[in-house]
Amino acid sequence: TESAGFLGRAKIAVRMDSLLWIEDLIGLIKSATNEAPSNGDSVERLCKRISEELTATQAINWYTVTVENRAGGYSTFASAQGPPRVAQ
Repeated sequence: TESAGFLGRAKIAVRMDSLLWIEDLIGLIKSATNEAPSNGDSVERLCKRISEELTATQAINWYTVTVENRAGGYSTFASAQGPPRVAQ
């Protein structure tokens, strides 16, 4: 049987102010996705968690996240763009 979370993917694009190693970026994304329950999570929650990780990273000044999931004959997606930082 298909289950939410097992047939999905996340597309992420970033712009940075300073150096951030690709391994560190992958680690940020993995830390957000590892918080998902074993039975899957909604694309909206997963997109929000990835966005929160990217927003909290000072090296990143812009990002876009799209999370897609295909399960049970249906396709769902969520997207976010940011970060919504306050201008100083």
